[in-house]
Parts: sequence; C-alpha cells; structure tokens
Amino acid sequence: MRIPRQALLFLISVAFIAFGAAPTTQPKIIDRLMPMTHSRPRPTTATIDTIVLHFSSDCSQHPDHPYDVAKQIQIYLKAQVSTHYLIDREGNIFRLVDEKRTAWHAGNGSLPWDPSRKSMNNTSIGIEMLAIGSKADMVPLFMSATKYDDLAKKHPEWIGFTDPEYSSLKRLIADIESRHPEIKHDNHHIIGHEDWAGRKRRTDPGQTFDWAKIGLPDHAAAMKRTAEHQ
Repeated sequence: MRIPRQALLFLISVAFIAFGAAPTTQPKIIDRLMPMTHSRPRPTTATIDTIVLHFSSDCSQHPDHPYDVAKQIQIYLKAQVSTHYLIDREGNIFRLVDEKRTAWHAGNGSLPWDPSRKSMNNTSIGIEMLAIGSKADMVPLFMSATKYDDLAKKHPEWIGFTDPEYSSLKRLIADIESRHPEIKHDNHHIIGHEDWAGRKRRTDPGQTFDWAKIGLPDHAAAMKRTAEHQ
C-alpha cells in the first residue's frame, strides 16, 4: 500500500518529536564571574562530591529591594566570600566562579555522618538562591524580628523560593551531577549550608526550602540531622 506523501511526512515528524527531539534539560548559564581574588585554584587531588545549597538576599540593608543581583554580588565581594552559582527569583542562573576553582561559600563546619571531614570548600560546589527564609531562619542572624515582621507583612511573596528557582536548581544539579559522578543524589551529597555549619551559625536554605522539588523528599530527616548537629 502506497502512503500519501503528506501522511508520510506527518508520521516522520511525529517520530522525530517522540524519539529525536526531546527537550534539553541543560540549563542556560550566564557568566558573571567574580574577580579571581575571591576564589583559588581547586587542588588537583580534590574530588568534587558535594553540592551545598544557600540562600541570600539584601533584606537587612534594603528590605524594599532585596533581590538585586548586582548588589548581591557586591555583598559577596565586600564579605570576601563567593559561590559557584547564583539563581535569581526569575530562575536565571549566573556563574560567579568556575567549577575548576574553589569558591569560599561553606566556611567552618562538620558533618554528623562524616566526622572525619574537616573542610568543605575544596570538594564542593556552592549554589546560592535569592530568597528570604522563615522567621526562625532570619532572626536574629540576619535581621530583627520587627524588620522581618514588617517585610513579611508587606511582601509575603518574597518569603521562600520561587517555582522558577526550583526548576533552574533542579536542572543545574542534574547538569553538575552528570560531570561529577561522586555527587550522589541523596541528602549526604546535596546538603544545606545549615547541615554543614549548624543552625547556630547558618540557617540556609532553611525551613521554607522544599527538598521534594529537587527529588529529595525527606526534608524532615535532613532537618533532624541538622538539629542533632547543633
């Protein structure tokens, strides 16, 4: 039986869509590299096996405009810290430090499941997301209770993380994992800053972060580890 040309072209296009044109999940990354003075070459012997998640904002100094990317980078520069990636509220991913270099994002800490580990920066990739945490996350480390209440009342939509942030984070993590097989997709290899530093020093990504949206639904268990680490 001879198939009409138009029908044949239709079948070919359907097959192409189904099997050959799956949408790419590779994230679009915008280079916004920080000065080399705010990172160092990663040791050649270091194996990248951990992703550390953070939140940050300018809510303390500019509560009416806390999510300006340029100002946030200036805060990092002034504080002598850095991160490999920054995700803004619209889901844009900025590369601030090349993965070949060690960013200064984790500081001092320890892991209850790996007490022998004495440092984190050399073997990890840091991802910052623009977000403001819960009141317990923010007070008193980052702002006063009064400031937090005022901000949460005026802009409740600024508390927590956006869907575009979660979507970009999920794609970015998958991309990083594809290049660093030692990063397993579990709560021991994808951690919050609070898991490493303890909530007395750092509280991010905090209570409003939904771990299930990046395929790690046992968020309560992750927070339990953090509590035991204090």
